Amino acid sequence: MRLCFVLALAGAMSAAHASFELMILPNASSSVLTRWDPVSRVNLGTIGEQGGSSVMSVNQMATGNIAATSSVGTVLYEPYSGTYQGSQPLPSTLCSIDPNHATLYEAFGQFVYRYNGTTGASISNLSTGLNIYGIIGVTSTRAFVYGTNASGDLVARGVDFSTSTLSAQTTIVAAASVASPNLIGMGAVSVNATSGGFAVKFTYRNSLNLNYLNVMNYNSSMALTSFSSTAISGFGTGALCVISGHLGYYVVGDDAASSTVTRLTRYGTDNVILGSSTTSSVDVPSYRWSGANILAPEPGPFVAMGLGLAALIVRRRRKD
Repeated sequence: MRLCFVLALAGAMSAAHASFELMILPNASSSVLTRWDPVSRVNLGTIGEQGGSSVMSVNQMATGNIAATSSVGTVLYEPYSGTYQGSQPLPSTLCSIDPNHATLYEAFGQFVYRYNGTTGASISNLSTGLNIYGIIGVTSTRAFVYGTNASGDLVARGVDFSTSTLSAQTTIVAAASVASPNLIGMGAVSVNATSGGFAVKFTYRNSLNLNYLNVMNYNSSMALTSFSSTAISGFGTGALCVISGHLGYYVVGDDAASSTVTRLTRYGTDNVILGSSTTSSVDVPSYRWSGANILAPEPGPFVAMGLGLAALIVRRRRKD
């Protein structure tokens, strides 16, 4: 009987950790953040935003706290309890953190700023020579920026703060095929199964009002080696955001049927759609925004831990 109980406990441990992604998303109707489980598709409640203004960016820091950035600065929270952890004046616009959660990058006008993730103190900045509408941190010293040039083309280039250099500016989409720059979405970096490396992804809307997903591969010099754009369906007219996942990434935004319904489309590491879902319990903003996905360990290790614990208890029971 005791063995059965132990094995049941092990199974319960693994099941309790079956959902290992926790999205923190800005809420369109109020200055709060929504905690959304994209695996179980459950709304886990909200976190109050102390600044009293709309959140533009959410990033997970190395400390485990999340940084909610609005026009009045950045507020820190513990994501599970929602406990307020303090605030700092910078950054105050759209920003992105590197995959190791150590460095925040902020895009503002034609400049890119790099911040210490703990204090928010500015370390350095670089003029990029383009109107920036998105930034994606790829290492603690490197980021990709994208936006429009003087001709209105959608362009991208790498920024290396360790050497204070910029990679060549690459045209992604000609101006005639780009809708309002304000509809260029915030992106993310994730594994690319084809190349074995990493790729940056972001969305934009073309002149026919169709949403597109852009995937850019790059080399060690931060130069783009290839890029491609693919039409994506099901989304409405609001700005979309790409959010990293465990095995791939998500595109999140308002649903085509209703601006108050949120659609989440999941992609694998090979950029193939794995599924889509909608929810009316999460209402993401129509303006440009970014969200965070807190990635817990894979469920597999918890299963192994549970079975290992069961084996140890049984072994001790036999010795007794």
